[in-house]
Amino acid sequence: MYICAGLVLLSSLPFGNAGPFDNGISLASDKVTAETRFTATIADGQYYDPSYSGRDIAKIEVYLAASAASNAASMGGNSFDSQCTLLSNISLCDNGISVFNNHIDLSNSTFTVSIPKDIGPPGKFYSLHAQMYLTNGKKYSGEISSPPFTLSGATGHFGAVQQKGYALWTATYFPCSSFSCVVACADGASATAGATSDSTQYHECAAKCPGVTLPPSDSPDLNNGTPPLLPTNAPACLLSATPSSSSLGSRSPTSSPSGSSSTTSALSNAGQGTKRGISATAAVLLFFIAMST
Repeated sequence: MYICAGLVLLSSLPFGNAGPFDNGISLASDKVTAETRFTATIADGQYYDPSYSGRDIAKIEVYLAASAASNAASMGGNSFDSQCTLLSNISLCDNGISVFNNHIDLSNSTFTVSIPKDIGPPGKFYSLHAQMYLTNGKKYSGEISSPPFTLSGATGHFGAVQQKGYALWTATYFPCSSFSCVVACADGASATAGATSDSTQYHECAAKCPGVTLPPSDSPDLNNGTPPLLPTNAPACLLSATPSSSSLGSRSPTSSPSGSSSTTSALSNAGQGTKRGISATAAVLLFFIAMST
């Protein structure tokens, strides 16, 4: 669930292969130390969304998801809400990521991240999520999640709103390096919230946190949980690709750029993906109710 300035609407929309896909991201260990870099792997497979062309894919983002629930350790990672952004762009030009007209094929795609120690409390409350985005800023397919893992060395806390089961708007808005600042803003707004309150105080405070970019407080993009993404150019490796005789756009693998992710192999079995899909839960909630309950 998302906390926002007016109404939150999570529509129940059908997507092919729409996740989140539990255990689609694997870690070498279920124990992670804060501020220590570690590597995660996105499961091999084909990801598709019948509403859009895979050729319009722009990037993959990686989020830290969390749950303050007392039974979080026994929950699937797809039950956790994405809280903040760890990686804003895994390049689609990496080896092992191949883009076709009707799907994206991943093969041994890895990325490396670290988690700030002030992100929250230590414990088995965390999961990694990944999401593909189109050049027009819309999501492609569903979120991919890791199993819950235990974070040690953490010194932060879950905010009052998080403890009630809400995420602090959409993870795309917030780099994890600034998340403790955002939590403090939400705590301040929660402490002063009344029956006639809205989230203006929270919005104005959070917008001042380093690296945070929020739409106006009355923006529909803010109120319905839609990320504030602007159109993005497709990677050069996709723009230079030519369609194959089977009408599926393809490209040759390129060397992995430094930084975001590393991969080792190209695709096989084009067009043979397994169809998976679920719908999100529909919910409409008022901000002041979230604050006061």
